Amino acid sequence: MLRSVIALGGRPVPQFTAQRALQTAQGQYRAPPARRTAKGTPQQRLTVKPLDSRKTYLIDLYRSLLEGSPLVLFVHYNNLLKSEDHYFRDQIAQLGGQLTKVRNALLEVYLRNSRREDPCSPVVGSEARGELIARHPLLPLLFGPTAMITFDAAAAAPQSVAKLLRLFAASGHKLFVVGARLDGTSVLDSAGVAQFSTLPSREQLHAQLVQVLNQLSGVGLVQTLQQPSSALYMTLRAHETASKDKTTEP
Repeated sequence: MLRSVIALGGRPVPQFTAQRALQTAQGQYRAPPARRTAKGTPQQRLTVKPLDSRKTYLIDLYRSLLEGSPLVLFVHYNNLLKSEDHYFRDQIAQLGGQLTKVRNALLEVYLRNSRREDPCSPVVGSEARGELIARHPLLPLLFGPTAMITFDAAAAAPQSVAKLLRLFAASGHKLFVVGARLDGTSVLDSAGVAQFSTLPSREQLHAQLVQVLNQLSGVGLVQTLQQPSSALYMTLRAHETASKDKTTEP
């Protein structure tokens, strides 16, 4: 049974359980009463499928993963044995990632409705239909058995992707990367992911930037930028005063 609870707009989404599904099928389950605000007005989330259904749960889950992860890899998998599935999940977890197999049709529903406040709500009116995304850039990646590998900010590094690519290649491509979404906006194909994996880390980029500034603008500029904000302000103030003195000279 699925025991996970995710948050949507700061509110917990009700759990979906096999027992709940059985009760619903037998007509024994009834939806909880509408919640009331401080003014006594009833409020309840309106969804196309029942609020406690598995479809609503999965769409909410995909939304949570995609909106909360700066780096999401999309992979296809081929005939994974149970032992292989556990092995890959463990290796991915060691790199700070999480593998989630997806149902393409439901992920497609979320992607087409991702600009709406609640992707699970009914599409009513021209305004709601105008928010739909007919050709989301991630849709071409959803064919065949698909999974997402999500990373948090601390683990979303090119080195982690490079290790995964080597792991998948050594496994005879039981899993292979077909694309990725980076920083919530950029969509990469498989070639773009391979190129991303060769980039230096953020720390290395920062060191390279400092080196370039040293070479182009002199050590003084870099030292000034590295000073506390008060010292930087005094330096800029001194330059401003010197400039005014030059303009007032006869």
